[in-house]
Amino acid sequence: MTTRVGGGGARHDLASKVLVVTGAVVLAGGLLFAYASRALFDPNAFAERAARSLEHPAVAALVSDAVVDEIVQSRPDLIAVRPMIFALTRTLVSSDAFRAVFRRAAREAHRVAFSAGTEQLLLSVPDVGVLVRSALAQSQPALADKIPHGVRARVAADLGGAGPQFLLRLLRIAADLRWLSDAGLALGVVLLACGGALAPLRRRGLLRVGVAVGVAGVVLATIPALGTVFWALRSSAGEAVAGVWSAFADDLQRQGIVVAAIGLACAAAATSWAERVDVEATVRRAWDVLRQPARTPIREVLRALTLTALGVATVLYPGTMLRALAAMVGALLAFEGLRECFHLLVLRGEALAGAAGSATGARARASLRLALVSGTAIALVIAGIVYLHWPASLPTPGGVTACNGSADLCDRPLDAVVFPGAHNAMSAAEQPGWMFPNHERGIPAQLRDGIRALLFDVHYGIPVGGGIKTDLVNEEQSRAKYAAVLGEEGVAAAMRIRDRLVGAPDGPRQPYLCHGFCELGAHPLVPMLAEIRRFMVENPGEVLVFVIEDADVAAADVAAAFADSGLIEFVFRGQPSPPWPTLREMIGADARIVVLAENDARGVPWYHQAFEVMQETPYSFKAADEFSCAPNRGGTAGSLFLVNHWIDSAPAPRPSNAAIVNARDFLLRRAQQCERERGRRPNVLAVDFYRSGDVVGVARELNGVQ
Repeated sequence: MTTRVGGGGARHDLASKVLVVTGAVVLAGGLLFAYASRALFDPNAFAERAARSLEHPAVAALVSDAVVDEIVQSRPDLIAVRPMIFALTRTLVSSDAFRAVFRRAAREAHRVAFSAGTEQLLLSVPDVGVLVRSALAQSQPALADKIPHGVRARVAADLGGAGPQFLLRLLRIAADLRWLSDAGLALGVVLLACGGALAPLRRRGLLRVGVAVGVAGVVLATIPALGTVFWALRSSAGEAVAGVWSAFADDLQRQGIVVAAIGLACAAAATSWAERVDVEATVRRAWDVLRQPARTPIREVLRALTLTALGVATVLYPGTMLRALAAMVGALLAFEGLRECFHLLVLRGEALAGAAGSATGARARASLRLALVSGTAIALVIAGIVYLHWPASLPTPGGVTACNGSADLCDRPLDAVVFPGAHNAMSAAEQPGWMFPNHERGIPAQLRDGIRALLFDVHYGIPVGGGIKTDLVNEEQSRAKYAAVLGEEGVAAAMRIRDRLVGAPDGPRQPYLCHGFCELGAHPLVPMLAEIRRFMVENPGEVLVFVIEDADVAAADVAAAFADSGLIEFVFRGQPSPPWPTLREMIGADARIVVLAENDARGVPWYHQAFEVMQETPYSFKAADEFSCAPNRGGTAGSLFLVNHWIDSAPAPRPSNAAIVNARDFLLRRAQQCERERGRRPNVLAVDFYRSGDVVGVARELNGVQ
């Protein structure tokens, strides 16, 4: 080892201490900044941690109270059954469906909080009425009918004071400068390295760095617990605020422990050739320091205050204090174990060097020891820093445990998943007055039964004389176009009904779900989309694909219907091309519906041209032996693959045909054949009469899930 002497050595030693302390502070600040960037400034991570706070009983109770207050305020007569609604809501708050709407509200609150001029933070949780009604529907249907659909839970925080406004401004500035976190980490490491190198003794410098980094790690690891105590004592809603704090800050403890472990490794390396630590003697000396009177009045006051604080903390938080004691003992044991590992490493290195004849004399052995110990310590530090930057070191909490019914699908991109689909999904026998239906049950039942891709037609209609009259731009052209789909028999039936619809309109022109002619069956688009929205709220782990035959309906009017129904909150707004997001990512962002248009998607950024995104098979098969997998619309370029699988018996689809072609073996064989021929997995299996055969089971089998 080299030792610097004289005034220069003293100055170097002082500079070493200053640089090491500064480096540790900068490193800790950079880690805090990086943690905030990943856990607080990102809206999705913020929303996930906000939802996790519902696990705390006080937070759950606070939100439940807000829900019940809104319900009773909307229906004052329900005050008589308030305890029953509260008990139900406390259970509901822990459900995946509630957490999904809570995450959506938290994302909006995050946007508002980080916008200028905010004086009140309002967490407005939507669709609470939908969830409460759904929860009551089985056991208390009469009570469920009294719960308004539009109830929202509102939790507000006043941010108008100087303190909250200053904190908000600070957070906004920090969010804009989040790139500084990496700079802070790099600067902290450089300062620590320089400080260690300037120490008169290299091993002393390494020890100094280890102690400083270890202390920084301990401080970071204790911030969550200290904050919990602070908020519990300071706030009127202390337990709830402490619960929210814990949800956001607890992961910092793991990061602090990693930093402390890095410091521990450096300190152990620096002292690896010193005497071993007697753990029992070390604990005894620490206890003697606390037990015996100090030599100066100031130290005695500090000792008295320390003993009092430790005693009070032990009484109030016995579990925490016991864990802290165990952590200290564990750190001492780990320290001694690491020292022994470094010592053995040095001995082994010296033995090998001696055998090779390359290390002669004390100076050579000391240099070798320093190189081995320092190199190993640096490798451990680098490994720790890499871990802290690894995404898995700070996992985003989330309640997504199953995607489209299976955990196995969550981490697959959209184009690697098979969706069971319904062709002409709006056309159902259970819909009143619907002629030539394609399915046994309507869209809400299809979704409950496992259908995840909906192919439906939208046309303009006008209510006239108790029916819906198709708004035909050109009757002759439209008749010819729909004859190709419905056949002359279907068109003739539609025109006979149309001729009977006379008189002034009963309502405005608007989009309807119809198949060719609304005279043969129609359902207003907005109410149906609202029912789909209700399904999405109640089932937060589901991803859907829509393919809309939009006829002459303008894209802007389709978009307006999505907005009016509220379903627009769930549409996928990303790029409709590889790499597609995983189902987990789509669910986490509540971007769970991919919306495609067969004709006109212009002007609506989330509404995409279907056959630029998707390729398909033919669909005009008159018999089962005609099925083929040849390219049709979309050619072979689209990243999604639609397999059309029904027999065209226009105008009336036949359940007997569906029973044959939807049978498990037949459908599975064709899907596998199309996968082989087209070189890509089918993403949508579209059938008629989905309850015949097993389209849902075949999709599950192709997905390889139970």
